[in-house]
Amino acid sequence: MVSNERTPSIVGWLLDGPVKDDEAYDRLRARIDKGWGIPGSDDEARGYLEELALGGDADACLLLGLMLENGVGAPESLQDALGWYQRAADAGDPLSAERAGEVCFELGLSLGTEKKKAFWKTGSSYGNADCVRGLGWLCESEGTEKSLAEAVKLYMRGVSMGDSKSVRCIGNLYERGLGLPQSYEKAAEWYGRSADMGYSEAQCDLGYLYDKGLGIEQDRGKAARLYRMSADQGCARAINNLGLLYATGNGVDEDKTRAFECFSEAAKMGDVDAANNLGYAYEHALGVERDYNKALMWYSMAADLGEMHAQCNLASMYRNGRGVEKDYRKAFELYSESAAQGHVVAEYYLGEMYESGDGVEQDYRKAIEWYMRAAEHGDEDAQNSVGTLYQNGHGVPKSYEAAAKWYRKAAENGSSDAAYNLGRLYETGRGVQLSDEDAFIWYLKAAEQGDADAQNNVGIMFENGRGTERSEKKAVEWYRKAAEQGLATAQYNMGVVCENGIGVPVSYEKAFGWFLKAAEQGDASAQCSLGILYETGEGVEQSYEKATGWYRKSAENGDPEAMFHLGLLHLDGLGVPASDEEAFKLFLESAEDGCDRAQNNVGYMYEHGQGVGQDIGKAFEWYSKAANQGHMLAQHSLGRLYEEGKGVEKSPEKALEWYKRSLESGNEEAEEDVERLRSELSGRASFQ
Repeated sequence: MVSNERTPSIVGWLLDGPVKDDEAYDRLRARIDKGWGIPGSDDEARGYLEELALGGDADACLLLGLMLENGVGAPESLQDALGWYQRAADAGDPLSAERAGEVCFELGLSLGTEKKKAFWKTGSSYGNADCVRGLGWLCESEGTEKSLAEAVKLYMRGVSMGDSKSVRCIGNLYERGLGLPQSYEKAAEWYGRSADMGYSEAQCDLGYLYDKGLGIEQDRGKAARLYRMSADQGCARAINNLGLLYATGNGVDEDKTRAFECFSEAAKMGDVDAANNLGYAYEHALGVERDYNKALMWYSMAADLGEMHAQCNLASMYRNGRGVEKDYRKAFELYSESAAQGHVVAEYYLGEMYESGDGVEQDYRKAIEWYMRAAEHGDEDAQNSVGTLYQNGHGVPKSYEAAAKWYRKAAENGSSDAAYNLGRLYETGRGVQLSDEDAFIWYLKAAEQGDADAQNNVGIMFENGRGTERSEKKAVEWYRKAAEQGLATAQYNMGVVCENGIGVPVSYEKAFGWFLKAAEQGDASAQCSLGILYETGEGVEQSYEKATGWYRKSAENGDPEAMFHLGLLHLDGLGVPASDEEAFKLFLESAEDGCDRAQNNVGYMYEHGQGVGQDIGKAFEWYSKAANQGHMLAQHSLGRLYEEGKGVEKSPEKALEWYKRSLESGNEEAEEDVERLRSELSGRASFQ
């Protein structure tokens, strides 16, 4: 019993405190029941116990250790507590040995490596699994072949002591191939053993292997169950991983709100990956209202702790000015920090910034350097960009062959942009053998991934039977897919097929609708086609004024056909003042851009002095340009000039040649001239 009415703090703490009912309590209770007279004041009790302890009383040593370890009845001192525990432990008291080991582990945690190692060696001598495992961790941290082998031995010792954490450490070494052969299968086996012992971190690790299908058949349902078991024990990492499953609907019903809640819970527990994911949720409105300020806060918090994904995501916010003033320099710095840790996307973005000169001086050599890093890490966008730099000769010698090589790598890794680019090389025969068949294959691969430009090109190849069997129906299907994505060129092509009944019934109304969509995006060909429909009144109410407006827009965008049509309106005074001079200017501009009909008209106006001074030599020149493009009227006019010797030396033979070409081009009126001149030349030959 206690020697007076007062009870020393340590006795009250033991009998009524947090350790009630453990072995120390039982031992103290037994001694008190036998009349152990501990003084009532804390100082006297401590002196009394020290006297007994120095005399070899193990219970007194244990009680002193508890006093000093927990600061109950004496100032807290782990070092002094360890001394008393060791005295009893060295005398054979197992409970004191257990306490000594635990205190050694606690003392080592906050110390430098050598002092840490000393305490943990002492603790391991008392059979403390934490200390044994801690020594293993120190050896693992050294990272040498010898130290890793020693780490394996120490962890295995912990395993033999029944330590679930040591079991997990062996699994971790197998997963990373450190000190043991890399094996996800073995990792799963050891994580499973530790998980079965109830260790939450191992449950999370095993869940991750099921999640990714590493070493075991992928089963996200099992992954979710393991994450949940681990999360229920407070594992922040598991809570975050469970959130990722909810976000994607893998292994669980998709629930973005629940995903957000998981990220939020884990982030508040200090998990940096969750802090990044929480930032992402706020940025992209995943399960929560979009809030760029909160996204910035969480990204910044994780980035400041060195989380490379958060550094990259934060950089992108600065680069794009989302929720913060656009700051290319800040973005460049954050991408650099992330890339230094091996973040592949950050490496790619650094390449982009060096290529564009945003936030850093433009440097194609640096761009190719960063693209190559990301490309070698398997990033398909970077591989495509390497190909583009080789194709354009930026930062590297121009090489279509090298471009094709990198485009192929990227395309095989799933890049639709690269598949499209490779298709272009096959279509043009640059860096690869010219092949419409191969071009079609790569365009189709990109088109099936949703690339609108590729979908449009697949449509063109089906329409023209290039690289594949001709199919107007399939052409329309692919044009429509691209057009519905908003690609102006495809919308124009849809207008053309509707206007001409290619693969669909003729419908000027539908053609007008598609041309209008493309025209409003600035497509010059569509603007010109709208002008034609307004001029003819097909699919829309006829209006020369509106035709003129669309022709002008198209002409301003450089379309030579629109200039030609606008010239015709001026020639006839339809919707605009009649003016041969204005018509000639427009025809000439169109002709210089290669429009054969405009070239013919320029030739005609020079020949007849209409809207411009007569000049037969220039008439011959422009007729020739149009004729060489197959314009049948220009071919006939050229024949006439040769026959009459106007603007060129007279030549019935050349005249006949051009009349014949005009006839072959579809000009039936040339037939009479062909027969006449052929007869004249034949008669001349007979007379001679």
